[in-house]
Order: sequence, then C-alpha cells, then structure tokens
Amino acid sequence: MASLLSNRAAAALELQLFDSAKEDALQARRWDIRSVKASYRAALACKELGDLKEAQRVCEEHSKRCEMNGEDENGSMKKIKAEAQDTLQKAVAERNSRVLRYQHSMINGDDN
Repeated sequence: MASLLSNRAAAALELQLFDSAKEDALQARRWDIRSVKASYRAALACKELGDLKEAQRVCEEHSKRCEMNGEDENGSMKKIKAEAQDTLQKAVAERNSRVLRYQHSMINGDDN
C-alpha cells in the first residue's frame, strides 16, 4: 500500500497536483515510515504548497530516523530542508522588518 500511495504521489507531483501529492505521500509514510521516496515526495509537495514548516518537519523526522539507524541522509531531503529553513528565515526577517517599519511610522506619525 505504501508503494502504491508513494507512486501516486509521484504522479501527482508531475502533474503539479501538490495537494493530492502531499496527502498521498503523507499517507504512504504512515504505512511505511522508512520510505525515503514517500518522505521526499511529502516534503517536496509541502514545499511547493508553501507549507514550509510541514516540509521541514518531514525532513527532520527523516533525519532523525537516519541518525537512529546509522544511515546516510538522502541528499535531496537535505536540499529541501535547507530551502525550507532559508525561506522560513527570510519570511521571519521580512515580517520583523515590516513590524519595525510600522512601529517607526506609529512613533513618528507617518501616514505610509
């Protein structure tokens, strides 16, 4: 069942049906948590949907499992995790910048 769902997630990714891909890949992981393909496809679908925290969570779970089993982490998963972290950091920095600009405008009575 895990292989079927993971393969269906791959097909959905190719068709850019990211919601379906995410759902199938996450369900495949429930059937077989060791499935690297299902984890990768879930993380990729989450990233494409902009659900970066979920993508990061999937990657972290994969990393921990690899570490516990003495396995090498998949390079593609590392890349998705790094991209998700980078994008999240940029989003936080942009939000903080907007908050500071707003606070500055409120203090100075700017209308911008």
